[in-house]
Amino acid sequence: MQIRGDYVAFGALLFITATGLALVTVGSCLLGWSAYLSPWLPSWIWMSIAGFTVLGVAIAASSTVCAIATIAPKPKAAHKCLVLLLMLLAVELISSAMVAVRQPVWYRKMYYEVQDIMQSSFDVYSTNSSAAAMWDEIQNEISCCGVLEYADWFTSPFGDGASVPDSCCLLPAPGCGLDIKTYQNLDDYITTEVSNLDEYITTKVSNLGDYITTEVSNLDDYITTEVSNLDDYYITTKGCLPVLSSGWSKSYIMLSRQAILPICVVQVLMVCVIVLTLRSMGRLAGDLPVVVRNPMSNKPQQYSLMA
Repeated sequence: MQIRGDYVAFGALLFITATGLALVTVGSCLLGWSAYLSPWLPSWIWMSIAGFTVLGVAIAASSTVCAIATIAPKPKAAHKCLVLLLMLLAVELISSAMVAVRQPVWYRKMYYEVQDIMQSSFDVYSTNSSAAAMWDEIQNEISCCGVLEYADWFTSPFGDGASVPDSCCLLPAPGCGLDIKTYQNLDDYITTEVSNLDEYITTKVSNLGDYITTEVSNLDDYITTEVSNLDDYYITTKGCLPVLSSGWSKSYIMLSRQAILPICVVQVLMVCVIVLTLRSMGRLAGDLPVVVRNPMSNKPQQYSLMA
């Protein structure tokens, strides 16, 4: 029965090791995401993600050592590792609960801090090659333009107040962002042009008779050319911060429901299994010395945790 209990505790500890490795995986993914946006993220974001990853490493390491000590068996070592593991798990659960409760406040804090950093980088786009490269890469990758909207570029030191960087274009090409302010209502312009051409086709058809086929063919070519030219001026009008903010919200919900919550549930269940198993085996009845002072003596004496 004792050997069977050892193996039950051993398996439960391995499950906790797996959850620790899962936390490391999630933390590594978050660090990769942070590295991509590193110039725009405040330092406390980095520290939080790094701490999350280190906590996962500590949980995986302590549970592995505890599993080995349990199966050895090394009761004292197992007790010490189990206490350390429980402390780490308590830190994780409390931290997760705090994030869930304080998420709206911290989200707003991060949003406005990132906005300030982005605005500072935005203002030196024309003079700082690193900032320009960062903006061009992000705008091209996530299809955004400006901090809050594409019109931010019109009031920035960039260009002549009527242009945006070419990286704002849906199909980036040299000069595609020049004088884009003139084409703010591109959809309306296309609709008007096509509508006018349709009326023109109707008039021509009624007057030209034998030349209907030729005129319609020519006008169709004209419509295609005009729309194609206007497509060259198409830019994304969404700002980079709203796009990133939306992605953060979706990622938080996904990670909370599909990663962190299941990990915490598995850990709590496995801790219950371990405690009940070790208690049934009598492993929680001693081997951890408690120092007490004998009032009749100046020397401390040691007693076991339970008699």
